Amino acid sequence: MSVTDLASIVRSAALDTFGENPSVNPIYLETPSGRRRIPGIFEEHREVYKITSEGHEISGTEPALFVDLNLIGEVLSRGAVLIIRGVNYRVRDTDADGEGGSVLLLERI
Repeated sequence: MSVTDLASIVRSAALDTFGENPSVNPIYLETPSGRRRIPGIFEEHREVYKITSEGHEISGTEPALFVDLNLIGEVLSRGAVLIIRGVNYRVRDTDADGEGGSVLLLERI
């Protein structure tokens, strides 16, 4: 079994365990052809750390969504619009793991 296969199994188990229940809190991706449901793990207050150009560390929280890009069928880039728990978010940045998973850093719109 390859590393990619193992990573896929882990992502699937994580989504099944921690993902939003699609019948209670569906996650929607806005596309030119309309809304579509996508699976994901939403963190309303994900801890983030940033280093300023002066070298100072700043910490805080921001909303984030973990997705399995293989299940979505496309790469989500900056500017993509999602509806999570009835709130509109825009993808501010992405952090792909190289194996098909990605954390989308979000901003409320």
